[in-house]
Amino acid sequence: ALPPERVLTAHYDVIEGAEVKDFLDTSADFVRRARAAVRRSAQTDGTVTLAGLLAELGPELGPFTSFPNELAGPIRSHLGELVVEGVVETVPGAKPPAWKWIG
Repeated sequence: ALPPERVLTAHYDVIEGAEVKDFLDTSADFVRRARAAVRRSAQTDGTVTLAGLLAELGPELGPFTSFPNELAGPIRSHLGELVVEGVVETVPGAKPPAWKWIG
């Protein structure tokens, strides 16, 4: 319940003071937008791949100009959540890995 005074990350400078709330709010908003975008994109009659979702969602969630595959981690995590939720399944033996909406 205590508001943090400082945030230390692996990718950003030290974040302190009033900037902490803004950073955490912006981060939580990105997670919400990414989760919704992956869910929407996975709801297809076919299969989705990480490369396909990167190409599709990068412009919506980015820009990720200097390191485009940085978005792969969040996409893969949200696909994993959908698998646990039971609405997406990993396609057995698919190379590259693919996922299918089973709703």
